[in-house]
Amino acid sequence: MATTPTPSVSTTTVRELPPEEWWKLRSVIPEGFGMPNPGNSRVITVEDESGNIVGWWFVYATLHVEPFHIADSYRGNPGILKRMWAGVRGILDNMREGSGGLFGSLAFAVIHDVDLPRTLPAAKKLKFVKIPGSLYFVLPELTDPKLDPKKE
Repeated sequence: MATTPTPSVSTTTVRELPPEEWWKLRSVIPEGFGMPNPGNSRVITVEDESGNIVGWWFVYATLHVEPFHIADSYRGNPGILKRMWAGVRGILDNMREGSGGLFGSLAFAVIHDVDLPRTLPAAKKLKFVKIPGSLYFVLPELTDPKLDPKKE
């Protein structure tokens, strides 16, 4: 079986793609993935010698709306959920308005697997949607020292 040689790193360009060139991403972002707003996001791209984007990595700030809990004895009371959401929604709106464009219209909520049976019904009432993939955290100071760009 023939193998395709790996392209040389020296033939690629890694750079931050300026917002006026984000149109180039439309042909490489998988359908349904969505694309962050260039007004509050940045993206690093890898381009081949012809200028084709062969890699991309977005960086953006987003708000988290978790953890979430309502005591069992109060679950099922739509007034509680509705009033809590009104408060959270007000905070989200204020944080977005006061962020100078840093935060967009996206907010995440992590619902732990063991809490799904108790929390998912409320999340569905609020029109939360499950996104594909798995969630991972990164602490840059804990990454492999050999990958530290400051040591190049």
